[in-house]
Amino acid sequence: MRNSILVNSVLANILIAGCAPSAGKPNANLECAALINAASQLSARGDLDTEPEFNGQALFSGMMHLNTYAIPNKITEAEAFEQMNSRRDTLIETNSPSRIFKDAKSCIRKTPQQ
Repeated sequence: MRNSILVNSVLANILIAGCAPSAGKPNANLECAALINAASQLSARGDLDTEPEFNGQALFSGMMHLNTYAIPNKITEAEAFEQMNSRRDTLIETNSPSRIFKDAKSCIRKTPQQ
């Protein structure tokens, strides 16, 4: 019963947040999870200075975005992390740390609600 409520809540949040995928574009929630993870990884290795508020919200927000993407699409945890990590690596290779941080902060402001 609890899982059913959680799934219904996540599905409702997708509609509310407007994070459904558009044709030809990556899923917005997967993109946000990857951006947040990229900023956290860059910070951990000393390539990006983040803010305490960001650091305190990054894990929760990243996981909410990833779950909001994975659960309704019936993607396993392992598959979701594989997709996120792949996207994260691409983001790090193709964007500046400051751009990643700016976009990651925007994603935290759009964290799906429980």
